Amino acid sequence: MKSTRHFLFVLAGFFALHLAHANTEDTKDNTRTEPTIEEEVTALIRNFDKAVLERDLASLESYLADDFIMITPIGSVLSREQLLMPFQPDRTVKSQLVAAETADFIIHTYEYSAVVSAITSHTFEASSNRPVSKYRNTYTIIKNGDHWQIAAIHGFKLSN
Repeated sequence: MKSTRHFLFVLAGFFALHLAHANTEDTKDNTRTEPTIEEEVTALIRNFDKAVLERDLASLESYLADDFIMITPIGSVLSREQLLMPFQPDRTVKSQLVAAETADFIIHTYEYSAVVSAITSHTFEASSNRPVSKYRNTYTIIKNGDHWQIAAIHGFKLSN
């Protein structure tokens, strides 16, 4: 009788462990339904590059925080309005930019913000005296309600 009880107790223990392990395996596959902060801020920066290239003012306005600032590679400070000025519909500025790609992301995330360092390559028309320029940019990104926005960019020109 004692050995039967012991056997049932051990069997119940193995059964409980099996169920616990099965539940953990199930949750491992189903835990991630939302994109990570890293994925969201990377997408934001890539979408920002695309909007600059396509001169998409509405998208640019949504990607930049109201109090956005940019420190240019020569040390100038641009406000949100100054950065967006060349993208206004009444402006006849012809951009020589034909490609923009950001890579080599280093991302530090916090609950409602992220600091991102990345290298952005700008490719200009062949007639330009600077066919490719590379920049090390640091982005300060904030969670504004339900979406991420760029609050600041600090750019540094890399030598080609």
